[in-house]
Amino acid sequence: MLNDMTPYIQQLDLRQKIGQMMMVGFPGKLLNDDITSLIRDDFVGGVILFSRNIGSEVEVQTLTHDLQEMAVQTGHPFPLIIVIDQENGMVRRLDESLLPLPGNMALGAVDDLSITEHVAYHTGRVLANLGITMNLAPVVDVNHNPYNPVIGVRSFGSDPHRVARHGGAMIRGFHKAGIMAVAKHFPGHGDTHTDSHLELPVIHADLQRLRQFELVPFQRAVYEGVDAVMTAHIAFPYLTANAYVPATIAPEIVSLLRDDLRYAGVIISDCLEMQAIQKTVGTVEGALQALKAGVDILLISHTYALQKAAIERIVQAVKDGEVDEARIDASLHRIFKLKASSFERLGALNRAQREAEEKEENERERIHVFAEDVYRRAVTIVKDEKQFIPLHLSEEQTVLLFFPKMYDQSPVEDRSSHVKSWMEMIRSFHARIVAAQYDAYTGDILKLYQTVGEAVRPIHVSTENRWEWIEASYFASNDQAYQERQKIVDRVGVILVGTFNAHRYPKQLQLVERILKAWEQAYADTVPLVVVALREPYDGMVLSKVPTFVVTYEASQGALKALSQGLFGDQMLAGHLPVTLPEKDRI
Repeated sequence: MLNDMTPYIQQLDLRQKIGQMMMVGFPGKLLNDDITSLIRDDFVGGVILFSRNIGSEVEVQTLTHDLQEMAVQTGHPFPLIIVIDQENGMVRRLDESLLPLPGNMALGAVDDLSITEHVAYHTGRVLANLGITMNLAPVVDVNHNPYNPVIGVRSFGSDPHRVARHGGAMIRGFHKAGIMAVAKHFPGHGDTHTDSHLELPVIHADLQRLRQFELVPFQRAVYEGVDAVMTAHIAFPYLTANAYVPATIAPEIVSLLRDDLRYAGVIISDCLEMQAIQKTVGTVEGALQALKAGVDILLISHTYALQKAAIERIVQAVKDGEVDEARIDASLHRIFKLKASSFERLGALNRAQREAEEKEENERERIHVFAEDVYRRAVTIVKDEKQFIPLHLSEEQTVLLFFPKMYDQSPVEDRSSHVKSWMEMIRSFHARIVAAQYDAYTGDILKLYQTVGEAVRPIHVSTENRWEWIEASYFASNDQAYQERQKIVDRVGVILVGTFNAHRYPKQLQLVERILKAWEQAYADTVPLVVVALREPYDGMVLSKVPTFVVTYEASQGALKALSQGLFGDQMLAGHLPVTLPEKDRI
């Protein structure tokens, strides 16, 4: 591997040097004039892909090839870093049909380091095959805060040492696959009430607390040889003389990584178009200040005008003496050393992988089988007081299902899950289903469905009386005649309720309370009631009185399939909660 990058740096002019520090995004599945200009004229050294750029496998391979070819033709000293956010679980850019693997909290529930390493390896091999060279993973934030709106299930859990172990395993897996790994979000995004995509979060923690919790996984990442560390746009006023400055542009915080953790590698900013930067210093000025603070790669994901303006601002700052050109060169040494070592490693692994793939034609099928096993080991039965699981239904009985219409919780999520498919999963085990979809925010019943033979048909009931129709059809009041009550009870075999962060949405919680009350009045112990948190396990804080509580950590196809298999006795569910549920008396 090359060690002296000076000759490569010296061949570049000032604008090209600054371009090599930039990582940019663009719309579409083909090269357009903007990205072509940035690579050709500004020598931009990195490109980030989002779902908007992802088509078929061949289309992605063509896109990454064309991007790299543009860099070669215009004289870049090293290939582009082509990066993606493929955390799996709830943050994915590739479709589940291509990469059906679980996210971090599900892996924390399995708590098997070899599994985590294999998930990263399989993810990395798929990315490498597409021409992607770096993954913005693992997330090594320790999720202390149940109301964290942006991390949550993206974390391995609430114990810093568990997070550190699994983060290290994931880095090893990516490296075995030849993919560069990025630990994020330094110095820790796990204890926020605010999403930095939307505004500036503030964490009132001192350095001692950070060393005990947030910094533990980052220290492990450094030990594992992580390729880059991504900074967070979070204010830590105890570390910045009470100034509310995003960590990305705070020299005091970036220096923690260099000095305290002795990290000598590449530091990359989180996207500088996020509102935590936009609403404070602005994207363009933020790019300059991040550079001054010690960041090596400046990420601007979306807007061409801002990408160009940031380059111009830094060029002018160097010309005006505001920034020493030696500061630019120091970052280029780190970036070029990373590129040289990583592409050498990737090239060797790709050759070996091609040889292996000639012998193994069923790799894709093996990944799917592996994923199914991991999901079964992840889905967690938190409690089952009345031993309702596995379910035992007669053919004539109905599954009464309540499932939420889900929403992306943060702009980082751009492939929403479709929980309606849960009904299809259940149909593999039981033919009779009546399902009610409700709004996760408002708790309103949106649509009703029923299975009729091979079809799923809508039940046409007016918007105003959907709950009343459910109540009249499937719940019996105490004052009704026994015979009528018994007739209704015999019709229902189980009530399944899926929740989506109900601990954060009071209206959703009210709906669950209503279902629980109706169940207590009509069925009590005669019909199982199973509540499933389809996202964060913290719903258990406010659902302490439900008889059976299960957590899937995500609403992916794999998680829903494993859940259904476990409920109907086809497989065992073996996960363990990777977080502590604070006590909060509600229902």
